[in-house]
Amino acid sequence: MFSIYLFSLIFGAVLIVASLVMGSDGDADANVDVDTEASLDGAGDAGQQGFDTEHGEAHGTLGGFAGAFLSLRFWTYFLCFGGLIGTILTTLEAADVTTTGVTAALTGLIAGQGTVALFRLVAAHTVNDGPGTRAYVGKSGRVLIPAAAGDLAKIRVEFQGTTVDYLAKTTDGAALVADAVVMIVGFEDATALVIEEAKALAPTPNNGSSN
Repeated sequence: MFSIYLFSLIFGAVLIVASLVMGSDGDADANVDVDTEASLDGAGDAGQQGFDTEHGEAHGTLGGFAGAFLSLRFWTYFLCFGGLIGTILTTLEAADVTTTGVTAALTGLIAGQGTVALFRLVAAHTVNDGPGTRAYVGKSGRVLIPAAAGDLAKIRVEFQGTTVDYLAKTTDGAALVADAVVMIVGFEDATALVIEEAKALAPTPNNGSSN
Protein backbone atom coordinates (compact mmCIF):
# COMPACT_ATOMS: atom_id res chain seq x y z
CA MET A 1 0.00 0.00 0.00
CA PHE A 2 2.90 2.35 0.65
CA SER A 3 3.78 2.40 -3.05
CA ILE A 4 0.18 3.28 -3.95
CA TYR A 5 0.09 6.15 -1.46
CA LEU A 6 3.46 7.44 -2.60
CA PHE A 7 2.47 7.26 -6.27
CA SER A 8 -0.79 9.10 -5.54
CA LEU A 9 1.10 11.81 -3.64
CA ILE A 10 3.66 12.34 -6.40
CA PHE A 11 1.11 12.21 -9.22
CA GLY A 12 -1.25 14.66 -7.50
CA ALA A 13 1.59 17.01 -6.58
CA VAL A 14 2.88 17.03 -10.15
CA LEU A 15 -0.59 17.95 -11.45
CA ILE A 16 -0.94 20.75 -8.90
CA VAL A 17 2.48 22.21 -9.71
CA ALA A 18 1.80 21.90 -13.44
CA SER A 19 -1.52 23.71 -13.10
CA LEU A 20 0.13 26.52 -11.12
CA VAL A 21 3.02 26.89 -13.57
CA MET A 22 0.88 26.67 -16.72
CA GLY A 23 -1.79 28.90 -15.25
CA SER A 24 0.67 31.62 -14.24
CA ASP A 25 0.61 33.15 -17.71
CA GLY A 26 -2.89 34.47 -16.99
CA ASP A 27 -4.60 32.52 -19.75
CA ALA A 28 -7.33 30.36 -18.23
CA ASP A 29 -7.38 27.86 -21.06
CA ALA A 30 -3.69 27.12 -20.47
CA ASN A 31 -4.50 25.61 -17.09
CA VAL A 32 -3.85 21.90 -17.05
CA ASP A 33 -7.34 21.04 -15.85
CA VAL A 34 -9.43 23.48 -17.83
CA ASP A 35 -10.30 21.41 -20.89
CA THR A 36 -11.46 18.45 -18.84
CA GLU A 37 -13.04 20.25 -15.94
CA ALA A 38 -14.75 22.95 -17.93
CA SER A 39 -16.51 20.46 -20.15
CA LEU A 40 -17.54 18.31 -17.19
CA ASP A 41 -17.94 20.94 -14.47
CA GLY A 42 -19.40 23.39 -16.94
CA ALA A 43 -22.20 21.06 -17.85
CA GLY A 44 -22.55 20.06 -14.22
CA ASP A 45 -22.68 23.66 -13.01
CA ALA A 46 -25.23 24.58 -15.67
CA GLY A 47 -27.40 21.67 -14.68
CA GLN A 48 -26.85 22.66 -11.07
CA GLN A 49 -28.31 26.11 -11.73
CA GLY A 50 -31.56 24.60 -12.89
CA PHE A 51 -31.41 22.08 -10.06
CA ASP A 52 -31.10 24.86 -7.50
CA THR A 53 -34.00 26.79 -8.99
CA GLU A 54 -36.35 23.86 -9.08
CA HIS A 55 -35.49 21.99 -5.91
CA GLY A 56 -34.01 24.55 -3.55
CA GLU A 57 -30.73 25.26 -1.86
CA ALA A 58 -30.45 22.02 0.12
CA HIS A 59 -30.78 19.81 -2.93
CA GLY A 60 -28.50 22.15 -4.86
CA THR A 61 -25.75 21.65 -2.30
CA LEU A 62 -26.08 17.88 -2.67
CA GLY A 63 -25.89 18.19 -6.45
CA GLY A 64 -22.76 20.33 -6.17
CA PHE A 65 -21.16 17.72 -3.91
CA ALA A 66 -21.83 14.92 -6.40
CA GLY A 67 -20.80 17.07 -9.37
CA ALA A 68 -17.35 17.58 -7.87
CA PHE A 69 -16.51 13.95 -8.59
CA LEU A 70 -16.52 14.82 -12.31
CA SER A 71 -13.83 17.43 -11.75
CA LEU A 72 -10.19 16.78 -12.54
CA ARG A 73 -9.35 19.31 -9.86
CA PHE A 74 -11.12 17.16 -7.25
CA TRP A 75 -9.16 14.04 -8.16
CA THR A 76 -5.89 15.97 -8.27
CA TYR A 77 -6.23 17.15 -4.68
CA PHE A 78 -7.80 13.86 -3.58
CA LEU A 79 -4.76 11.92 -4.79
CA CYS A 80 -2.22 14.42 -3.49
CA PHE A 81 -3.51 14.87 0.06
CA GLY A 82 -4.90 11.36 0.43
CA GLY A 83 -1.55 10.01 -0.73
CA LEU A 84 0.28 12.35 1.64
CA ILE A 85 -1.60 11.15 4.71
CA GLY A 86 -1.35 7.52 3.61
CA THR A 87 2.38 7.85 3.08
CA ILE A 88 2.93 9.49 6.47
CA LEU A 89 0.80 7.02 8.43
CA THR A 90 2.38 4.04 6.68
CA THR A 91 5.92 5.31 7.18
CA LEU A 92 5.35 6.01 10.87
CA GLU A 93 3.35 2.78 11.31
CA ALA A 94 0.88 4.93 13.24
CA ALA A 95 -2.19 2.87 12.29
CA ASP A 96 -3.23 -0.43 10.78
CA VAL A 97 -3.87 -0.85 7.06
CA THR A 98 -7.63 -0.34 7.29
CA THR A 99 -7.44 2.77 9.47
CA THR A 100 -4.74 4.24 7.26
CA GLY A 101 -6.80 3.63 4.13
CA VAL A 102 -9.96 5.14 5.58
CA THR A 103 -8.09 8.16 6.95
CA ALA A 104 -6.31 8.75 3.64
CA ALA A 105 -9.59 8.47 1.71
CA LEU A 106 -11.42 10.88 4.03
CA THR A 107 -8.55 13.36 3.88
CA GLY A 108 -8.51 13.22 0.10
CA LEU A 109 -12.29 13.63 -0.01
CA ILE A 110 -12.22 16.69 2.20
CA ALA A 111 -9.30 18.22 0.29
CA GLY A 112 -10.89 17.58 -3.10
CA GLN A 113 -14.38 18.78 -2.19
CA GLY A 114 -13.02 21.79 -0.34
CA THR A 115 -10.82 22.85 -3.23
CA VAL A 116 -13.62 22.52 -5.81
CA ALA A 117 -16.01 24.45 -3.54
CA LEU A 118 -13.41 27.19 -3.02
CA PHE A 119 -12.77 27.63 -6.74
CA ARG A 120 -16.51 27.75 -7.47
CA LEU A 121 -17.00 30.33 -4.72
CA VAL A 122 -14.21 32.51 -6.11
CA ALA A 123 -15.65 32.20 -9.61
CA ALA A 124 -19.11 33.16 -8.37
CA HIS A 125 -17.76 36.24 -6.60
CA THR A 126 -15.77 37.19 -9.70
CA VAL A 127 -19.03 37.31 -11.65
CA ASN A 128 -21.03 39.02 -8.91
CA ASP A 129 -18.42 41.71 -8.27
CA GLY A 130 -18.46 42.87 -11.88
CA PRO A 131 -21.15 44.77 -13.77
CA GLY A 132 -24.61 43.19 -13.84
CA THR A 133 -25.40 40.68 -16.55
CA ARG A 134 -27.51 43.24 -18.43
CA ALA A 135 -24.38 45.30 -18.97
CA TYR A 136 -22.87 42.45 -20.99
CA VAL A 137 -25.72 42.14 -23.48
CA GLY A 138 -24.40 43.27 -26.85
CA LYS A 139 -20.79 42.80 -25.77
CA SER A 140 -18.35 40.47 -27.52
CA GLY A 141 -16.49 37.59 -25.94
CA ARG A 142 -14.00 34.91 -26.91
CA VAL A 143 -14.67 31.18 -26.68
CA LEU A 144 -12.33 29.55 -24.18
CA ILE A 145 -13.82 26.06 -24.17
CA PRO A 146 -15.49 24.91 -27.41
CA ALA A 147 -18.79 23.07 -27.48
CA ALA A 148 -20.62 20.83 -29.89
CA ALA A 149 -24.01 21.86 -31.20
CA GLY A 150 -26.45 22.22 -28.33
CA ASP A 151 -23.78 21.91 -25.62
CA LEU A 152 -22.43 24.52 -23.21
CA ALA A 153 -19.25 26.41 -24.03
CA LYS A 154 -17.20 28.74 -21.86
CA ILE A 155 -16.55 32.30 -22.95
CA ARG A 156 -14.51 35.20 -21.61
CA VAL A 157 -15.78 38.78 -21.74
CA GLU A 158 -13.81 41.90 -20.91
CA PHE A 159 -15.79 45.02 -20.01
CA GLN A 160 -15.07 48.11 -17.92
CA GLY A 161 -11.78 46.68 -16.72
CA THR A 162 -13.45 43.46 -15.56
CA THR A 163 -12.80 40.01 -17.00
CA VAL A 164 -15.63 37.53 -16.54
CA ASP A 165 -16.04 33.93 -17.69
CA TYR A 166 -19.53 32.64 -18.48
CA LEU A 167 -21.03 29.36 -19.48
CA ALA A 168 -22.67 30.01 -22.83
CA LYS A 169 -24.87 28.45 -25.45
CA THR A 170 -25.82 29.63 -28.91
CA THR A 171 -29.32 30.83 -29.69
CA ASP A 172 -29.31 28.93 -32.98
CA GLY A 173 -27.93 25.68 -31.53
CA ALA A 174 -24.72 25.94 -33.54
CA ALA A 175 -21.38 24.57 -32.37
CA LEU A 176 -18.73 26.94 -31.02
CA VAL A 177 -15.05 26.53 -31.79
CA ALA A 178 -12.17 27.69 -29.60
CA ASP A 179 -11.21 31.38 -29.98
CA ALA A 180 -14.38 32.18 -31.91
CA VAL A 181 -15.73 35.67 -31.25
CA VAL A 182 -19.34 35.72 -30.09
CA MET A 183 -21.85 38.37 -29.11
CA ILE A 184 -24.01 38.08 -26.01
CA VAL A 185 -27.68 38.61 -26.83
CA GLY A 186 -29.16 37.71 -23.46
CA PHE A 187 -28.98 35.51 -20.39
CA GLU A 188 -30.82 32.44 -19.19
CA ASP A 189 -30.20 32.34 -15.44
CA ALA A 190 -26.39 32.63 -15.32
CA THR A 191 -25.84 31.17 -18.79
CA ALA A 192 -25.05 33.60 -21.58
CA LEU A 193 -27.02 33.30 -24.80
CA VAL A 194 -24.69 34.06 -27.68
CA ILE A 195 -24.41 34.13 -31.43
CA GLU A 196 -21.26 34.27 -33.52
CA GLU A 197 -20.38 37.93 -33.99
CA ALA A 198 -20.01 37.50 -37.75
CA LYS A 199 -23.60 36.27 -37.94
CA ALA A 200 -24.88 39.03 -35.65
CA LEU A 201 -23.25 41.77 -37.72
CA ALA A 202 -24.06 40.27 -41.13
CA PRO A 203 -26.54 42.37 -43.11
CA THR A 204 -30.03 40.94 -43.32
CA PRO A 205 -30.87 39.92 -46.90
CA ASN A 206 -33.64 42.01 -48.41
CA ASN A 207 -35.98 39.54 -50.01
CA GLY A 208 -38.53 42.16 -50.95
CA SER A 209 -38.60 43.96 -54.28
CA SER A 210 -38.84 47.68 -54.81
CA ASN A 211 -40.57 49.37 -57.75
